[in-house]
Amino acid sequence: MPSLETRDRRNVLNWLLGLWGGGVLGAVFYPVARYLSPPDIPEAAAVSATAGSARAQDTMAVKVPFSFLVNGHMLPAGDYTITRDNMATSVYMIRGDKGGAFVATVPAAGHDPSGNQPSLTFVRHENQYKLSTIWGSANEGLTLVGG
Repeated sequence: MPSLETRDRRNVLNWLLGLWGGGVLGAVFYPVARYLSPPDIPEAAAVSATAGSARAQDTMAVKVPFSFLVNGHMLPAGDYTITRDNMATSVYMIRGDKGGAFVATVPAAGHDPSGNQPSLTFVRHENQYKLSTIWGSANEGLTLVGG
């Protein structure tokens, strides 16, 4: 018959091995389970609003048919004028009847989804649209910086 000390050691050893085995099983099966049943994360969708070109040198008039987010400001659907700042060429003012915002921009990669028409590109997240890019022509786009 094994001594009390041997049985205690064996119990501790069995417990540690059981704990280790459970950890290994969890480490293997959890990622597999998450892969087979991924969490429900809504995908971003791009939406465009076509702009009328009122090109009085770096000015664009647009009609946006839905409310949208710009730099943390929710702007309602409506007519907007987008104008480049004279002092800082990468800063634009978006101005409408019921609000406006300043945005900092950098040159955009890619091409205007509306062809050669001036347009705005929005990214949809859940039930909100966020202004993403300002397109002046097919190859001249500006991506908004920050939130």
